[in-house]
Amino acid sequence: MHFLTKGKKKNRQFCSLGSVKANIGHLDASAGIASFIKCLLILKEKKQPLLTGYEKPNPFINFKNTPFYVNKTSKSWDNYENERTCLVASLGAGGTNAHVVLSEYSNSVKEKKTPKKIITLFL
Repeated sequence: MHFLTKGKKKNRQFCSLGSVKANIGHLDASAGIASFIKCLLILKEKKQPLLTGYEKPNPFINFKNTPFYVNKTSKSWDNYENERTCLVASLGAGGTNAHVVLSEYSNSVKEKKTPKKIITLFL
């Protein structure tokens, strides 16, 4: 995460981190699909879930100087002016990795904006 502290200083702590492992345990081969389903539910319900069991950050990660933060409480993602986007990063033990970016559907045609908030799931 050291490289994420470089660059624009104003864009800090806008990207929520989450995990399915913290909520439902080790899933092995089904971890990627569980994260995919979790992201679909987050986008549908417009709610960011808390990270179960999270108490304090790793002392070697300087979250204050990165785009990331950990959700300590569930919060509404309702009042948001940009497109909601989630990323699933499923890292397999054997080196098989899969990554999916999900964005909410909008049936109106409008100018595309860069999302300001992303939920990233590391498995």
